[in-house]
Amino acid sequence: MIRFVGTGPGEADLVTLRVARVLANATLVIAPVELWPLITELSPKARLETPKAGPVEEAQELARASSLGEKACRAYPGDPLVASSAQRTIEALAELSVPFTVASGLVAELDLAARFGLPFFRSEDPSPSYAVAEVSADHLGTFDWERLATATDTLVLLLPSTDVAEVLRTLVFHGRSGSAPTLCLTAGETLHGTLDGLARAFAARPPQKALIVVGAGVQKALGRRSRLPLAGKRVLVTRSRTQADELASRLRDEGAEPVFFPVLDFAPSDDPEGLAKACVDLAHGHFRAVLFTSQNAVTSFVATLREGGRDTRAFGKAVIGAIGTATAAALDDAGLKADFVAKESVGEGLAAIALEALGAASPGDRVLMPRAKVARDVVRDALVGAGYEVEIVTAYVTRPADTRDSATQALSARLLAGQIEAVTLTSSSTATHLVAALGAETLGKTLIASLGPVTTKTAEGLGLTVAVTASTYTTEGLIAALRSHFSAHSDATRR
Repeated sequence: MIRFVGTGPGEADLVTLRVARVLANATLVIAPVELWPLITELSPKARLETPKAGPVEEAQELARASSLGEKACRAYPGDPLVASSAQRTIEALAELSVPFTVASGLVAELDLAARFGLPFFRSEDPSPSYAVAEVSADHLGTFDWERLATATDTLVLLLPSTDVAEVLRTLVFHGRSGSAPTLCLTAGETLHGTLDGLARAFAARPPQKALIVVGAGVQKALGRRSRLPLAGKRVLVTRSRTQADELASRLRDEGAEPVFFPVLDFAPSDDPEGLAKACVDLAHGHFRAVLFTSQNAVTSFVATLREGGRDTRAFGKAVIGAIGTATAAALDDAGLKADFVAKESVGEGLAAIALEALGAASPGDRVLMPRAKVARDVVRDALVGAGYEVEIVTAYVTRPADTRDSATQALSARLLAGQIEAVTLTSSSTATHLVAALGAETLGKTLIASLGPVTTKTAEGLGLTVAVTASTYTTEGLIAALRSHFSAHSDATRR
C-alpha cells in the first residue's frame, strides 16, 4: 500500500494526527528537500529520497519499494488532492494496479488565511465565494483567464513556478481592477500592494513559486496586522523542537512566522548508574534540597526514578528549586511542586533564591543537582561557598542536532538574502551550535535577539553582534524585547 500524505504548512504542530502516524510508521519517504527537516522530526528512522523527474518514474519507484516490503510514503506540502503532480502520480499508480491511500493535510490557502486573519468572503456578499486555481508555466497561455479574473471577490492562485508578473498583468487584461488589493507570498518574502504595483515589482524576476491572493479581504487583513510590530517578520527559532513550541506559539500570536532550525539535540545520561544512585540516595533522605536547572533535567530524573520502581514520594522532605517558570511547569507535569522558582532563567537567579530559601548550611547538608553534562557552575559554586555539599549528576547530554546539509544550505541562502528578519538565541549552547552550523558571517546581516546577558556574552564572543537582549530572561521577555525593537524601528521609519 502506497501512502500519499499532505504535510500542511510545514510545521509539526499543524500536521494532522493521521499524517503524523503514517510518517512515524514509514520506512521510506519521498519528498522535496524543503520538507526533510519536518519529516525527520516526525519520521526519524525513515529513509528519505527526492522525487523522480516524472510521475510515471515516481509511480514505478513507489511500486518497486512497496513490492520489496517498504512502508513507502510520498509527502507533499499542503494537501495531495490539490497538487496536480500528485494526481498524475496517482493516475500512474492506478495504471500499474498498485493500491494507495491518501492522508489529507491543511491546504496552503487556508493556512494563509489563518496566519493573516484574511477573510475570503465579504460580509456584504449575498453569495460568498472564493476561487482557488493552480497555474503552471506550461498552461499559462491556455488557462481560462476571462472566466477566472472576475469570477469571485477573492482569488487564490497557486503558482508552482510561474512568471508572477505575467499572471498579474493577465488578470488585469481580463477585467480585474489594477487597483485590487493583492498579497503575494514567495519562498523568501511577503509583498502586498495592488495588482498593477506588484506586476511592476515582479517584472524583472525569473519564474518562481508563489501564492497570490487578490481581493478586498487583503486590505482588511493587512490593516489588522499593521498593529502588530512583529507581523510578517520571519524569526529563526533555534531551540530543539521538543522545547520550541512555546516560543513559536508566542511568535505566531504576534503575527510573526517562526522558522525552525533546531541546533540542539538531547541524549540520555552517559552516567546512568550515577543517576540511578542519586535517585536511591534521594529516597533514603540523603539530600536537603534538589535543584533543577532545565525541563530536560526534570524529565530525565523523574523517568530514572520511576524506572527504579519509585515515584515522587522519594523526594520526601527535600526542598525543590527550579530555575524558571518552564522548569517549574515540568515539575508540575511530573506531580511535583517547586518550593521556590527563580524569576530569571539564569544560574545567578537560582543561586540567589536557593541561598535565601535554604538559609545557613548545617554540617552534612547536601544538595542534589541533576543537570546537563556540560553546564555553568554558578549555582554549585555559590552553594559550596555557603557551606553546602553539592552533588552534580548528569541527567542528560546536550549535543549538536543532526542538521542535514540541504536544510543548512537553504537556511544560509535565506539569511544571506535578508529573508529572515531575526534570529533568537535562548542559551549559550544554542549560540555555540548555531555558529558552528552556519558561521558567524552568515548571521551578520540578521538581527540577533538573545534571552539574556549570559547568552549575549557567549554570542558576542563567537563573533556575533547582538542587537536585542531581553531584560527579563524568559520567552515572554524575549518576545517583549523583539516587539519593542521592531516597534521603535517602525516608528523611526514613519518619521
